[in-house]
Amino acid sequence: MNKDKQNRANIIKELAPYMTLGLDFAITIGLFALLGYWLDGKYNTTPMWILILSLFGIVVAFYKFFKVVLRKKKETQIK
Repeated sequence: MNKDKQNRANIIKELAPYMTLGLDFAITIGLFALLGYWLDGKYNTTPMWILILSLFGIVVAFYKFFKVVLRKKKETQIK
């Protein structure tokens, strides 16, 4: 029984970096899109800023995604 709990803990430890990637992705893009929406409203440039900042948010989100995945891959290769 104790070994089963330890196995579960190890699995969760291994998966933890990946568990929030989807939420991080959505929040990053959403925040940049909201900033673009606000700027468009302020400067009356619809849809210029929302498109630019949404695309920038996608780039940032993918950067964060690949950073986590590649770091984890490097850690598993070292073991």
